[in-house]
Amino acid sequence: MTGFTRARSMGGVAEAVRRAGGSVERVFRRAELPLQLIDCPDQVILLRDQLALVEHAAHAIGDDALAPRLSLLAGFRSLGPLAGHILRARSLEEAIRLCNQNIGTLLQSATHMWLAPRGHTRVAWCYSISDTARLGRHRNEVLALGYMLDLVRHLA
Repeated sequence: MTGFTRARSMGGVAEAVRRAGGSVERVFRRAELPLQLIDCPDQVILLRDQLALVEHAAHAIGDDALAPRLSLLAGFRSLGPLAGHILRARSLEEAIRLCNQNIGTLLQSATHMWLAPRGHTRVAWCYSISDTARLGRHRNEVLALGYMLDLVRHLA
């Protein structure tokens, strides 16, 4: 399955590369993406392109923790229409339910989120992508974890 996402993280990636003394142009070139995406956060792009960009940026600046740092710095609010919809929730339970239901349409397709029971008193909030892209996949999962954590902190 081919997934699509919005170019929301492009500016944050570029800024992190700049701060670390890397070449933004080189990172975007390696990912085969135009620099203009930095100024177009709502532009729809292939999910595999975003995954590749984050992967190339992390390698270029030697920062294995780039993905969680990006999502925690930007925060859940940076996710545009998805954040606007979810942050109106009156409880954490409602926010997670809305996020699980709407991520595929408001932010990123080929993405699945769900709650999985872990015994009688615990649940795990899970995230996976069904896109066939392999490059950068693990960084995308950690990127998502940072956004999920920020949402929980905001509403807990």
